[in-house]
Amino acid sequence: MKTLSSWDAVLAAPAPCDHLVQLYTSDDALVSTVVRFVERGVAEGEGVIAITTPAHWHMIAEGLGASGVDVAALRATRQLLVRDAHHTLMSFMADGMLDRAGMQSIIIGALDSVRGAGYTKVRAFGEMVDILNRRGNLAAAIRLEELWNELLDAERIALLCAYAVDAFDRTQYMAPLPSIGHVHSHLMPVEDCDRLERAIDRTFVDVFGIHGDTRLLRDLFVRQLPDATAMPTAQGALFALRNVDTRLADAVLERAATHYRAVA
Repeated sequence: MKTLSSWDAVLAAPAPCDHLVQLYTSDDALVSTVVRFVERGVAEGEGVIAITTPAHWHMIAEGLGASGVDVAALRATRQLLVRDAHHTLMSFMADGMLDRAGMQSIIIGALDSVRGAGYTKVRAFGEMVDILNRRGNLAAAIRLEELWNELLDAERIALLCAYAVDAFDRTQYMAPLPSIGHVHSHLMPVEDCDRLERAIDRTFVDVFGIHGDTRLLRDLFVRQLPDATAMPTAQGALFALRNVDTRLADAVLERAATHYRAVA
């Protein structure tokens, strides 16, 4: 497992082909992440494509405006291209199945529009996978992520995705979270990485005792993970514990959630 030391740094300057994912439990948390991602992109002279729901776009646009970003001007110059996530998704789905060629045609068309305006480096934010997951179709969401990965590799762009998933819900570790993690290069499970680290440290002391180096114990668990997805070490420890003992992992997860939510 690769360690994710700074989510802000990754959001500010993702590398070509980076595929980022933010798990969120509130719209405000999601919007904060997307605003940082878009704001830094346009500040660096990059083109940005946002495939988002109207409700979220309204909040994102307000957040950008509050940060001094002229959204109307960016859209007028095609540095910022906004598409409705529901309509875009439906345009390449038939009978519940994703059309690979249709998806590629639509996204490449959007890329061509932004690049044609002079913005050769592009980053994108997309909510279509979240829509599929909310509908209970995780398999289609993961398939769409795989199609995105093909495009990221071919077009050399960076992508930010998001899922409305509670990273402290033990049922999410049975399939959703591992599946989501495998198709992304970087995973941010909660809004505050430092707070998560403190919560996991306190939990390991509670569960494993105060004697010895609990951080070393945590890191030993993490080293057993084969996944190359970058994530906070604390989140990696939660994944690794589940491979050791599910009951122990559930106990750690429950206590970590309590610590995370109780202390800012």
